[in-house]
Amino acid sequence: MITIRKLSGLSPATRWRKTVRLLESYERSDTADAVYLKALARLVRDGDLPPAVVDAAVALEETLAAAPVDEPLRRAINTLRHRLAAHLGAEPADWDLVEPAGYGTPAHREVDTDLSAAGNPRAALYPSAALYPSAALSRVTLVLESLRSPFNLGSIVRSAAAFGVSRVTAAGCANTSSSRFLRSAMGAESMVDLVVVDADAPLSGVSAGESAPGARPVIALELGGTPVGRFDFPDAGVLLVGSEELGLSPGLLEHADCRVTVPMPGRKQSLNVGVAVGIALAFWSAAISSRS
Repeated sequence: MITIRKLSGLSPATRWRKTVRLLESYERSDTADAVYLKALARLVRDGDLPPAVVDAAVALEETLAAAPVDEPLRRAINTLRHRLAAHLGAEPADWDLVEPAGYGTPAHREVDTDLSAAGNPRAALYPSAALYPSAALSRVTLVLESLRSPFNLGSIVRSAAAFGVSRVTAAGCANTSSSRFLRSAMGAESMVDLVVVDADAPLSGVSAGESAPGARPVIALELGGTPVGRFDFPDAGVLLVGSEELGLSPGLLEHADCRVTVPMPGRKQSLNVGVAVGIALAFWSAAISSRS
């Protein structure tokens, strides 16, 4: 850990960049050195910075003085970190953000039968943890065709892992070993059975039984289908998702038994493909959970 004295001797640009990283390390840590954090906050407060940054530094000092619990302290650190980063002209990407402490751990996944905020505090903070107690989509396969953006691909894989999808098949998609995909997936690529196949064989990662009509229906996420809110999602199935620009190819669309659509009643008639998949998986998960 760099000393405050050495940090203060650096050029302003270097000093504040390092300060952002120091704040981030504390935010990710389970322990906090209150003495060091106070000194860091004072350094920022006296650093001839914009009022918004100074106010955040003062707020951090006040929070530390109140012997805070984890949540207020993390929020104070987070606010100062982002305001200082914004002053430096750094706009955070999704992978730069710190997930809540304990998020994704077994303790976080536990669900109390009492869903009130008093009986289950996590229900108020993370309602999905209370509503979807199990991996409802463990019998669902996601088939992605010709997704060009590694960010979109990574985002979808992350959503698939979050909803418990068993397998994701990527046919002719962006490179799953690229740094952009890995940064967007945030480790989710190791949490699902991710199968990469050729563009001309998108269903090769799905067994014949899984794709056979009537056994495990194949559902296309496309325009002109049944709205996701009215669709009777099955307990198992295959969801087909096409490219950002062209949607599903006619050849793959022929394998679909039905199609679902995310309604867009607003003025914009398109959604990012990762957002659309997330919405579809959420409705599918909710439909299965409501029957359990």
